[in-house]
Amino acid sequence: LVVPPKVLPKLDFSEGLPADSKTIAVMPVLIGKPDEVPDLVQQIESHWLSNSDRHLQLALLADLGDAPTEHCPGDDEITEHLVTEIQALNKRHGKKGVGPFHLLLRARQYNEAERCWMAWERKRGKLEEFNRLLVNGDDSGFSLYEGTRSALDDVRFVVTVDADTLLPT
Repeated sequence: LVVPPKVLPKLDFSEGLPADSKTIAVMPVLIGKPDEVPDLVQQIESHWLSNSDRHLQLALLADLGDAPTEHCPGDDEITEHLVTEIQALNKRHGKKGVGPFHLLLRARQYNEAERCWMAWERKRGKLEEFNRLLVNGDDSGFSLYEGTRSALDDVRFVVTVDADTLLPT
């Protein structure tokens, strides 16, 4: 009643993303076991296959599950599996050695309130640290990066999707 309705501006990407609208779709995930990796990789690949565009990148923003210690048995297996799968995706879908897929993994920190080792602020923390990377070039929030770093230059939009989200084509 106070403010009349207005038509919101729209973006038309029917011809693809323009160079000045470079976008990255990020999928924040928490990985507890190595057998969770194939489904996550398949999901991020399906996002690419249904929305491939030369100005679109995709990233897994990953944390390892909460733990009683900083490093646990199985952590290395999860990490190696993630890196191998992201490299395979980039080889399969990339061009000239540059692929659209990225992996950013954060280390656990001790959380006194939770009395366990966990990544800082889980989902919100991953997104905050990723935005810091894009805006300031500060990658200190991530212990591992796989992908082509220069592909993140000039990213204008970040779209966050959950692991169970299906993106429309």
